[in-house]
Amino acid sequence: MARITDFVSPRIAAGAQQDIWARQLFFSHIGTANVHRVDDYGLEVSAEIDTHAFELPEHEKRDHSFVLELDPDPDAAEGPARLTIDGVPAREATFQVKDNRLVVQAKFYGDSAQAISIERSRRDDRETHLSLWGKYKLFVRAAAACRPAPAALPAAPIAAKTRGLPSNCTATRPLRLVA
Repeated sequence: MARITDFVSPRIAAGAQQDIWARQLFFSHIGTANVHRVDDYGLEVSAEIDTHAFELPEHEKRDHSFVLELDPDPDAAEGPARLTIDGVPAREATFQVKDNRLVVQAKFYGDSAQAISIERSRRDDRETHLSLWGKYKLFVRAAAACRPAPAALPAAPIAAKTRGLPSNCTATRPLRLVA
């Protein structure tokens, strides 16, 4: 019921790099994340994110980390979780599956609460959507990092299209070729 891999893009894998986009007035690129672990009950990510996304007065890139572990009961739709953000563990954390989303609610300092909703994009299987509310309010898209195709590569003998990725993107997992 509550497996992290059901709520993140199937193209997220340990060692993968993700581009991070935040919606404010419109989506803007705010950083890059590195996935260190992703499995049914654990997710560990480090990222370099521009602080303007959090509406902080200074405008600089900072390193952030996110570690989430769920109770490993495969039948549980809710239960205890462990959440650590930037090395600070939550005093208490719970998860709940709600409307095709994994919602984690955590308390950090005093009674300060932070909730994080994680869901796989319905439009693009490269993307994972995260909504934060509480101390920070933010909607973020994480997508497989794209980089320009090398110019020195010869043309492919058979023209093929990859579903869901522009031609200049490198996927983190094998793509299904579509004729």
